[in-house]
Amino acid sequence: MFFIAVVCPPELDEQIKKYKQWIQLNFGCRNALKSPSHITLISPFWWKKEESYKLAYWLKSFTFPEDLEVKISGVDTFGKRVLFIKVLSNERLSALHRSIQKHFSTQSGMLFEKENLPFHPHITLATRDIKPGDLEKAKYYFEKKSIEMKFKSDTISLLELIGGKWEIR
Repeated sequence: MFFIAVVCPPELDEQIKKYKQWIQLNFGCRNALKSPSHITLISPFWWKKEESYKLAYWLKSFTFPEDLEVKISGVDTFGKRVLFIKVLSNERLSALHRSIQKHFSTQSGMLFEKENLPFHPHITLATRDIKPGDLEKAKYYFEKKSIEMKFKSDTISLLELIGGKWEIR
């Protein structure tokens, strides 16, 4: 399995990793710790490992728009199973999402867009392994922390699931 994302810079990833570790310590959740902090552009998909060089080639052939600034602020949830840091509305990020999906769809012949799911950029703190009651407790804890950060990025990354962890290729 692979996915494509804007990976947070190391200093921000370290801070977010501390948040994920707090959730693990208090609620036993580990799933979000299996990947670096990121904003997903193309959701996980299956691809033949022996042809992964094509994915890397297509990623290198993609022209990244300059000056992508991302601002994050606060936390929210998806349903009863996902806690995330909110990424503020950003037309450049939305345009990047559309163009990378179009680029990969054109190159591979696969359709990478999920029907009826709008792009909702976020950075996951807990996913699938948090109980609904714990989700509310964690959300309340992080709402009090006033999470406000920003970062610039000029790269996108291909991540591969290796041994149960997502690794940057």
